Amino acid sequence: MRPLSPQVRGAAVALLAFACGVACAQQDAVVPSVTATGGDGGAELAQDAATAQELVSDIQSLPDAPSPETLDDALPPEVVADIAVAPEVVAETTKTCTESAQCGLLACKAGVCGPCATTADCATGASCLGGKCMPDVPCASDKQCQDLALVCDKTAGKCAECAAAADCVSGGKCLFGVCVTPGAPCATTKQCPSGQVCHKGQQKCVQCAESADCAASQACVGTICVPKVCTPGSSKCVAVNAIATCDATGTYWSTASCEVGHSCVGEDCKKWLCAPDKLVCQGSFVVKCGSDGFGTSPVQDCAKDGKKCDGGKCAAVLACTPGAAVCDGTVAVKLCKADGSGWTAIPCGKGTACSGGACKLQCKAGDVLGGDTLGGGVNLAAVQALPDDSWLLAGTAQPAGTLGTKGVFLRADPSGKPIWTQAFDGPDYAGSALRAVASQGPTLAAAGSLGQGTKYASAMWLVRANAAGTLFEHAKYSDTSDDPAVGWDAEGLATDAAGGWYLAGSRFTAGPQSADGVVLRVDGEGKKLWHKTLGGLFGDELWAVAAVPSGGMVAVGSTWAGNEATGWLVRLDATGKVVVELKPNWAAGCALTAVAVQGESLATVGQCGGHGWFASYDINGKLWFKGKLAAPDQAAADFGAGVAWLSDNGLVVGGGTSPSGKQAKVLALRIDAAGAVSEAWHAKLGDGSAAAADVARRGDGALGAVAGAAFGVYCGW
Repeated sequence: MRPLSPQVRGAAVALLAFACGVACAQQDAVVPSVTATGGDGGAELAQDAATAQELVSDIQSLPDAPSPETLDDALPPEVVADIAVAPEVVAETTKTCTESAQCGLLACKAGVCGPCATTADCATGASCLGGKCMPDVPCASDKQCQDLALVCDKTAGKCAECAAAADCVSGGKCLFGVCVTPGAPCATTKQCPSGQVCHKGQQKCVQCAESADCAASQACVGTICVPKVCTPGSSKCVAVNAIATCDATGTYWSTASCEVGHSCVGEDCKKWLCAPDKLVCQGSFVVKCGSDGFGTSPVQDCAKDGKKCDGGKCAAVLACTPGAAVCDGTVAVKLCKADGSGWTAIPCGKGTACSGGACKLQCKAGDVLGGDTLGGGVNLAAVQALPDDSWLLAGTAQPAGTLGTKGVFLRADPSGKPIWTQAFDGPDYAGSALRAVASQGPTLAAAGSLGQGTKYASAMWLVRANAAGTLFEHAKYSDTSDDPAVGWDAEGLATDAAGGWYLAGSRFTAGPQSADGVVLRVDGEGKKLWHKTLGGLFGDELWAVAAVPSGGMVAVGSTWAGNEATGWLVRLDATGKVVVELKPNWAAGCALTAVAVQGESLATVGQCGGHGWFASYDINGKLWFKGKLAAPDQAAADFGAGVAWLSDNGLVVGGGTSPSGKQAKVLALRIDAAGAVSEAWHAKLGDGSAAAADVARRGDGALGAVAGAAFGVYCGW
């Protein structure tokens, strides 16, 4: 009989020994001697199976030998397992070789191709993974690996046996680019082929169950031995803004981006010292920040030109900080110019003194602080205080000997003296008027109506200007362009939180009795976003509007209920949807003329039954309090014209009195948070021939009032 290869010989000896235990004791059977030789070659492999089969036939010819059907059951499990895996092991390990390059994905060990144990077993340029020598060939496409009978693992960026389980044609799963087929079932490592161990949890034969089953240069990951490539927990920079960290097994680098404002330096992400590649200041020098956010290189020494470095560029040395305000003694405020080149002195007005960089009231409520009377047929209708304590005013002008009116728009200094005045109307219009004012940052605005002209019907009119009064922009709004019997008229103006404007007024067809209330919203450039027509059959007018901090606006005016006029308060959201509507009628014939909002509260004033009234509501229309505007020398005032909130949640209410046969006066009242009048005064304005049309409060407590051609500034609260 031909000598067997070592693998078959081992299985045969075990089988013969077991068989003899059954039959040799009964007969003097002779067991052939099986001798291993070092023979090799493909022919021997083919003969081994035949030789093994002859041995099995000889054993089965013995008396009481197990049948072919019961042979597996009769043999010990480890013997069955050895026989089952023997052909596969032989197929992998009997190809002779002189170098690993001849073994494909195997390694050449002792002249035979077989599984690698470490990368050192593999040919140059390959790494040992899961017992297979995987070539270290970079790739971006499967085409680059096709000649190697491999695929491209794009995650790793190199050729591999598999990139997904579908690449493993013999089944199994793909781990680290290697196909790992399910091992034989086992209860002990004795049942597993050489080079494998029994995984107690999976109860299958695997290459490794723990790192101790691998070479020192490898770690067990997913039941295969993987080369260690780094020290667990170590890190390194792989890009300016990316860092790689070694995992706990030392077999894999995980990459992460540094957080915003950080760059990778050495082995850590560190916060920038400066914005990469940007020009910044270091003392008087302009320097360029490095591309990694660290290190700088000098660009320019500003000090050589008598300048300083500011914001990454050379700039003139400023005399002061633009916009800063300081006191010049007690008589004036000094404001730093916009370019920082020097100061502009603004004298404090009558009844005020400079303190803390601002002119503050040093007067008694009702004292006259300033004012002026304008010529040219001016009739003022609106006033608002600006953040710098100056005043914004609007009205109409009709110089003697002219037909129709023009809109008047002006700015006055804190004492009430005009800084600039403009009178104008739109092209081809006559009878134009401005009746409301508002401001938003550097933009000043007035609203009113363009009277009927030669080409167009009357329309709402919005004028926007810069603070210097040198640039004006106009816009008109209506729902018709050719019907002279239909027109829009704006009586109220307010800013919205988005930088645009709300206008409130009326749309009429044949006169006030046929009017409807109109609210219009436009953007910061004056483009109409939407408009809403409100009211019933006739006589609906809106006189004032105020923005709500949470969005939308509140407008007030008058409407008709039954056969008499009543007050009207309507709140709309930012899209024009009505969310609150009230029709207060505290006495016969009510009209609301002014409104102010603070947080979740609103206040309004007007006239009911021939007397002035005030009221406060929450933003949803719940009444807090109401009362009459009682003047110091008579039972009631004629009307309310303006209202403002105080920091203690009280109100300042302005209005006017015009008793029969007496001069008209400006009226001001301070109302506490409970609705009680705590102080009041009234004073003459102009020649007393015109009633007060509007009253506004300045940040320092001063009040501004307009009546006819006169503007007055008074000490308030």
